[in-house]
Amino acid sequence: MDAATERQSIHPYRLQGFSILYSERYKRTGDIKDLEAALECGHLALKMTPEGHPYMFMRLEVLAGFYSDKYRTSGAIQDLDSALKYSQATVDNSPEGHSELPIHLKNLAGLYAEKYDTTRAIDDLKAVIKYAQAAVHATPEGQPKLASFYLYYMASHYYDTYKGSGDIQDLEAALLFTEVALKITPEEDSKIPELHNALAVCYIDKYRKLGVVEGIDTAIEYAQAAVNGTLLGDHAIAERYQSLALCYFSKYKGLGSISDIEAALKCGLAAVAATQEGDSSLSSRLQGIAVYFMERYGRTGDLQDLKFILWYAHNAANGIPEDDPDFSKYQKTLASSYSLKYKKYGDMQDLQKALKYGQKAVEMTSEGHPSFSGHCQGLSVSYFEMFNTTGAMQDLEAAIEYGQAAVDATPLGHLDLAGYQHSLGEFLTNKYHRTGDILDLESALNYGQAAVEGTPLGHPERPTRQWGLAKSYRYKYRRLDIIDDLEVCLKFMQEAVDTTPVGHPILPGLQLTLAIFCFEKYKRFGEMRDLIASLDYAQIAVNATPEGDPDLPELKQYLGEFYASKYTSTREVSDLQAAIIFCSAAVSTTPQGHPHLPWRQHGLALAYSYLYTTSEDLRDLQMAHDLYQSALQSTTLAPQDCWNIALAYTKMAEFFKSENILQIYSKALQILPSLLWLGSSIGVRHYTLIQSGVSEYITKATAQAIQSTHLQTAVEFLEQGLSTTHKQALQLRTEHANLAAELPEQAKRLHKVSAQLQGSSYKFDSSVNHHVLADERLKIIAEIHSHVGFEDFLLPLKYSKLCMAAQFGPVIMLNYSGIQTDAIIILSPSIPPLHVPLPIASGKAVAEQLQNLRHALYKLSIHSRQTRLGRPAKKIEGPSPEALLGALTSWLWNSVVKPIFEVLSENGIINGRLWWCPSGPFTYLPLHAAAPVESQFVQSYTPTLDTLIHAHSKVMPLSTDDILLAVGVAEVSTTLGHWINLPSVEKELDTVNRLFSDHFKTIELKNTDATIRNVFEEMKKASWLHLACHGSQDSVDPLKSGLVLYDGKLELGEILDIALPKAKFVFLSACETAMGDEKLTNEAMHLTGGFIAAGFQGAIGTLWSMADTDGPKVSDIVYQTVLGEKKVPDMKLAAEGLHIAIQKCRRGGAPLHQWMSFIHMGI
Repeated sequence: MDAATERQSIHPYRLQGFSILYSERYKRTGDIKDLEAALECGHLALKMTPEGHPYMFMRLEVLAGFYSDKYRTSGAIQDLDSALKYSQATVDNSPEGHSELPIHLKNLAGLYAEKYDTTRAIDDLKAVIKYAQAAVHATPEGQPKLASFYLYYMASHYYDTYKGSGDIQDLEAALLFTEVALKITPEEDSKIPELHNALAVCYIDKYRKLGVVEGIDTAIEYAQAAVNGTLLGDHAIAERYQSLALCYFSKYKGLGSISDIEAALKCGLAAVAATQEGDSSLSSRLQGIAVYFMERYGRTGDLQDLKFILWYAHNAANGIPEDDPDFSKYQKTLASSYSLKYKKYGDMQDLQKALKYGQKAVEMTSEGHPSFSGHCQGLSVSYFEMFNTTGAMQDLEAAIEYGQAAVDATPLGHLDLAGYQHSLGEFLTNKYHRTGDILDLESALNYGQAAVEGTPLGHPERPTRQWGLAKSYRYKYRRLDIIDDLEVCLKFMQEAVDTTPVGHPILPGLQLTLAIFCFEKYKRFGEMRDLIASLDYAQIAVNATPEGDPDLPELKQYLGEFYASKYTSTREVSDLQAAIIFCSAAVSTTPQGHPHLPWRQHGLALAYSYLYTTSEDLRDLQMAHDLYQSALQSTTLAPQDCWNIALAYTKMAEFFKSENILQIYSKALQILPSLLWLGSSIGVRHYTLIQSGVSEYITKATAQAIQSTHLQTAVEFLEQGLSTTHKQALQLRTEHANLAAELPEQAKRLHKVSAQLQGSSYKFDSSVNHHVLADERLKIIAEIHSHVGFEDFLLPLKYSKLCMAAQFGPVIMLNYSGIQTDAIIILSPSIPPLHVPLPIASGKAVAEQLQNLRHALYKLSIHSRQTRLGRPAKKIEGPSPEALLGALTSWLWNSVVKPIFEVLSENGIINGRLWWCPSGPFTYLPLHAAAPVESQFVQSYTPTLDTLIHAHSKVMPLSTDDILLAVGVAEVSTTLGHWINLPSVEKELDTVNRLFSDHFKTIELKNTDATIRNVFEEMKKASWLHLACHGSQDSVDPLKSGLVLYDGKLELGEILDIALPKAKFVFLSACETAMGDEKLTNEAMHLTGGFIAAGFQGAIGTLWSMADTDGPKVSDIVYQTVLGEKKVPDMKLAAEGLHIAIQKCRRGGAPLHQWMSFIHMGI
């Protein structure tokens, strides 16, 4: 007889006994076979029990329990449904009035609660409430404790569920059941305080979840009742004091009344005092007191509170094992404690401890944990403090990363969200200050605005959040110069000051910022009342700050600067004396190495320079010099701040005709690599060039060096200001053979980092951390500098190397300082440079000629992209275009080119190659077109000397592996609905193919094949490139200038990001490919310059629109010359080919604008 048959022969009572035994063994072993056997026995017992049997409900109850156990193991909803089925049958078969009916109802309610946890179906929740209430009603009169127990049981279940799920419905259910339990429990019952405490905790959590202020008063009411109802000596009193402390703390976080944090501290200390020795809750209560002291310290600044914070935080953390689920919470409190201590005393060890503890807190907390966002926030603040100390961008990036994680992990409506948004906004504002990227500022404003909007009126943190938002708006005002933004700054700061109580530790900082904004308004409108307001607010802030406070030096610095500014208007000696007193105090109380010391030295230096104008005491002037030199030694100052200090120092040195003015200029130019940091996009670097006045500064420095007859220094200065971003791109893609031979490990690391930066400088790749890569590259270069023979690696070239640009012909550099124009001729590497003053090319004359050129091009409809694409140009009265262009070339010849050619002739140079290296407005003017037609000079341009040197050094012989890519687009549609036709494109491409197909492989992409993708990919393989299509110059964003292909525009920015190791020569038979940007005159921001920067050694382009028929004519002559008599292509002959083609045009009577547009660049 098998086991099943044997079981069927056993009495139902015994079968039920066996089922219970199997169940007990399952609970011990976890073997699912035991549970299956229990179910089998249970079902057989039920089957053998007749309807109406008194034990029927017992058989059903046992099966319900088994299926419930199975569900908890399997998670299968059908097991839970079976448990519900048998539990419901148990209730239905229980005799009315049976003593166990309430228990059966409670169990059924519990199963529905489990189902609700899975389904979140409202019907399941209603069933929970229905059967829980039925359990209460079924409880015999006189047993309210039992009914209350059932309800409290359900409440506890839902509260525990809420702590895991965060679902407000679970919390509402817990509140409902607890309130009903309290209602039916007799007042004299000892459980009343416990129920009061449970309700208080639920209301605290509801307040934290939803921010409903009314709920916190209810929580305090219940928590106080719990304390009042607990007998002296009852161990539970500690827990209830803790709950009351938490209620007051939550109320303080929401409303900010100092009395609430005092009450929280009082209750928290009472909880600790009532905690029994060995109680595991002691650490949690000590940690809570540390947090309460932090909040009070933030309000009062009492140093005794700071000591208490550290004591309680350490004692809370002591003895907590790492596997404790709350371990990370204690680490976070320790991190916050040391962060506060660092802010007060500036000891780096404290900040390092804060980072250590904060990092551990985050690492030990899962992303979905409720504490994760707070831990990330604490760590972000510590990293931000580290950034403020070191200036290292990786610290700021880490602060932003963890700050963003805190915001992302915090649900909308959470009480802490606004604080996290405020911090993230502050981090991003500082990032903008370093990078100049407008996207960072926009993000900062968005987060700052959200923080203020999420903070109610009267909240103690609102002034701080308005403060942060106002600082972001100040940067926006400085960027866009919109006065409304400054008014927003003033509005926020005035409200912040007005709503902050006297004695609050942040009030002086708020007053100072309001003073700074008033000073901004004074600088804008010049109204003395705004300057007086600045002085008043700053003085109040200084008076309210005790001696020894770490913020006092900054307050005195600004007060001194305001007095110095007042002196420039009033010339009152008392104002200057006050400026020196306050600025001196600021400098003397700021420790060496402090990141703000250079600014304070700058303020004091400025005051001493003013004093020298009245005292004429050389010691005052020397003091100013010493302070500026010390300020510029800083390694922690933001590059923009360092540059601004250098500008101020230079201005002072120029005014007083300092003997060491060239050394000051040289020191300032050393800041450029940091100012134009590779961690920023090209667009941001271009903005920095414009905003910081780099080009103007360099032309002044060059003019000063020329005036001082230091021509080699002048060449070095001017070179540093030419095509800075192109040179950076060239550095990133240059292979350094000598470095690889001597320092292979460093060369490999540098190549890897440079390649990552080079490939994404135009359109930032979000997966690439440009800032970290740029800093890493600087570290590698600094390491290379420490090796003998590499001390100058990648530093600006000295004249001894720059002069090598003239090894194949003279190079003429033009410097325009706004007042005067000078030429420097580098005849050859062996001959000292020559200075050619150009007095006729004055500032006014140059401006007039530029305007004439614009008028001529506008009249010809060849400079405006809109007119070329179908909109008719407006008629302008005055001379004809030909007359204007003729006058321009005549002026250029007499004022610039002829004096230079005369000096060349005096030195025996009357023909051959020469290179123009212009700067400023001369990058726009057609210098090559000024010479008479009989001139024998073959003229080219170079954006920089270094570019020319690099091109010469890269010359590659003709190879059978060379590829010529010919691209042509004969017809494109414009955004205006017009079609542009270039009928000569077919002929032009045929000519190119005919001439070169015998020499190397040619690839043709024509019309529909000439897509951006195809051209992009084939260009990487090509050595020779011919482009016959439309080009366009974008006057708003020069990086968006480009070549119009079949499916869109190949933009300049994208070209700059391409690495073209095989590139030799490119012919841009397209419009507007060599006309630069008016705001970036020294950057060669045109397509021709872009292709040179991308790796081509030589290029032909056009300054403005060209006639369609000109392309085939000019390209035919150029390529015939390049092939020569031996029919061997030599790209170095392209310039001569263009010279011959232009001479032919000129002798053939072609209009000026038609031939003077073509230029050659490179070798």
